[in-house]
Amino acid sequence: MSVARAADLTVADYKRHEETSTLIAYEGVWTSTARVTSSGGSYRVSDNDGAAATIAFDGTAVGLIAMKAPSHGVMHVSLDGAAPVDVNLYASYNI
Repeated sequence: MSVARAADLTVADYKRHEETSTLIAYEGVWTSTARVTSSGGSYRVSDNDGAAATIAFDGTAVGLIAMKAPSHGVMHVSLDGAAPVDVNLYASYNI
């Protein structure tokens, strides 16, 4: 997996799908919360073991926008069936 710096990409390189996109398949229990400061005006969260969000795409890169906060934990991210990578979303204040 290669990583591109966001500074190296242009607006034309991105296609954004918000949490309400029909291209995202959610498994398990998720809650949608309206928040004006969130991308698209809302976000989804799950604190249930086994909950998953999956998006299929053709391309060479994917990005994820997530907030860090005191109530958040670890997100497991996998690409193309590779072993999951842990992403710690805990922070002592909202970021």
